[in-house]
Amino acid sequence: MAYLRLILDTSPLITLCKFKVRGQLIVDYLLPIFDLQVVETVAQEATANPAYTDAKVVQQLLNGKQLTQLPVPTTSIDAIINGYTRLGLGEQDTIRLGITNSANIVLDDYLAFVVGTRFDLRPLLLLDLLVLAAREYNLDKAIALEIVDAIQVRYSSPFVEHTRHKLKVL
Repeated sequence: MAYLRLILDTSPLITLCKFKVRGQLIVDYLLPIFDLQVVETVAQEATANPAYTDAKVVQQLLNGKQLTQLPVPTTSIDAIINGYTRLGLGEQDTIRLGITNSANIVLDDYLAFVVGTRFDLRPLLLLDLLVLAAREYNLDKAIALEIVDAIQVRYSSPFVEHTRHKLKVL
């Protein structure tokens, strides 16, 4: 089983660090099977309000080196990436890092997903990452389904139901 490197955007990172299943943060289920990374702008966005519990968790993961923070790279196509002005800085920099590191990016924003795809990155939605983790990385399917139930408030119903279907047919 290969150890997959993932670059997380702010929304998926916060979701992983905010919600619990069986008394355990969701991020704790993924840390043993994935190399989780963020670009520094995402780290800043996710820890901007240290009063939030999820911001505290992100900071602890960064301090403990369980979550790797990487600098914003410079690319030859920065002007093109920056041209997508409706993307947030964290989304732009996540795409930028995905391009330079040839890593899988995890985004939950529709436009960021489309832009990432246009740069041939094959981005993942967090929901699809859960399916991948259950299918190829031994995340227990029952736990994956419980995670989907826990985070369903963050997604539209068709995405949640589609994910449940994908997990049930594994």
